Amino acid sequence: MHRIFITIGNFPIYTYGVIMVLAFIIALAWAIKYTRPQELEPDKIMDYSIYLLIGGIIGARLIYVLLNLYYYLQNPWIILNIRRGGLSWYGAFLGGIVGTLLFAKKEKIKFTRLADIASPSVLLGLAVGRWGCFFNGCCYGKITTLPLGVEFKDAGLEGLRHPTQIYESILCLIGFYILMKIYKHKHFTGEVFLGLLVTYSIVRFIVEFFREWTGDIPASLFGLNLAQWVSLLILIIASIVWIKLAHLEKSK
Repeated sequence: MHRIFITIGNFPIYTYGVIMVLAFIIALAWAIKYTRPQELEPDKIMDYSIYLLIGGIIGARLIYVLLNLYYYLQNPWIILNIRRGGLSWYGAFLGGIVGTLLFAKKEKIKFTRLADIASPSVLLGLAVGRWGCFFNGCCYGKITTLPLGVEFKDAGLEGLRHPTQIYESILCLIGFYILMKIYKHKHFTGEVFLGLLVTYSIVRFIVEFFREWTGDIPASLFGLNLAQWVSLLILIIASIVWIKLAHLEKSK
């Protein structure tokens, strides 16, 4: 762990925040460079990214606070302090969808068109961002006896634990590669977005088997935690929609 990147005077700059900024820059740079010109101009991508960023941060923090409501009711003064972590991926995803809807309405662009553009960058940014979680000691895994176990002593955790942040980062990079292929050869508008839903649902479902659940909501139901049930629901719905739209496209 290396929670503090640098200290300026008495003000610590956390590694988590630095890497999150880096993740955003890398994802944005990829979108600007590789998005087809006919899809969206670079200046519009810059504007769109602001909507995604604001919506994502608000959604990520809101859902994380709700999942850990008891803790934040006891410590309400730190609800707005996100420099040290405390963000939910699915919250960021929902916030990003709201941001996309608002930008689509403002610019009179189809939601699915924008979502296709953002989807590969989302997984790329997440692959980088999970390293921020690793250095911060959040989103940690269960105790393990395997040689790849990592200590997170600064987070007050005992024993060697699965580096689930790294697992997810690697799987997200694989997913990013898959989405790039879909983007280059997509058959209908919205296919890349559906690919994101399917791909990340699988990634998260797998990683959660090694990750320790920390929310106030009960840890499991029939052996699966909340994140896994949400992943399954999204996977099923997205897969059905994808199959139906692909069939409609072929029948044209």
